[in-house]
Amino acid sequence: MRKAGQKMLTLVNDTGRDVIDTTDLSGLPEELLRELSVSDVDVLERQILSVLQVLGGSGDLDQILIGLYRKYQVVQKRRVLQNKLWRMVRKGKIQKPSAARGVFRLDADKPRRKGRRK
Repeated sequence: MRKAGQKMLTLVNDTGRDVIDTTDLSGLPEELLRELSVSDVDVLERQILSVLQVLGGSGDLDQILIGLYRKYQVVQKRRVLQNKLWRMVRKGKIQKPSAARGVFRLDADKPRRKGRRK
């Protein structure tokens, strides 16, 4: 969220695509990649969030797997991605609707409670 008076920098190339897309690190030189403070986990989380945005805010495991491949040429193991999605749910980065099986989404119905249920 921007504060009043704060400017936002957006660079686009001649195709109209956002040049500063921090979720897509492909094509960056190895020298620059070594200088960045992102881990492989951070990159995968950003890619998942980006794919969910492209899918309209929600998607099932198959759609996310296909989206990761089509957008980033990344092939993930189903189990690895499933575990990653559940860790993101626990961290509050994405939501798992209780009514839908195998579907994950960006927006929340209600805030998650901290702590254990009694």
